[in-house]
Amino acid sequence: MFHINRWGGSLEFAFRSYSEESGLSEEAAWRYLAMSAVFSVARRVPGNLIASHLYLYMRCEARKEIERALLNGQTLDEYQGRGEQPWPEEPEEDTPEALALEARIAEEMRDSAEKYLDTQRALAAVVAALTPKELEAVLTEGGDDAMRASRYRAMKKLKKLQG
Repeated sequence: MFHINRWGGSLEFAFRSYSEESGLSEEAAWRYLAMSAVFSVARRVPGNLIASHLYLYMRCEARKEIERALLNGQTLDEYQGRGEQPWPEEPEEDTPEALALEARIAEEMRDSAEKYLDTQRALAAVVAALTPKELEAVLTEGGDDAMRASRYRAMKKLKKLQG
């Protein structure tokens, strides 16, 4: 469940302390932590989670639960980040270089947003041109003869839209 780089150091020390404080053997302490985490995470599995992603989701979330149990409510990343230095104070006045950089970034973001909106408009036009059956046929693989015929009609429509 834990990569060796995550386990060594703070987590291993915290686990040994937890085991000693609870009066449990390391095996019993691990079983208690792991089972509690798995049951806790299982109650929170999102309903829209794809079945093939269930193992990865459960593993990651259970790891976080165990880390929180061992590190006073924090994951290892949060716990290690406690000693970080705060960001330096920003100067009161912006430099011309900073203002130019902000302007360039704003322009790039505007261009990206325009491209995104253009793509969304084009996609909306495609979806509007197809019947619900044709859209379903385009989005699914295989199917019976009727599905393949719908897919063929939809593809012809899409080719006409392209010009």
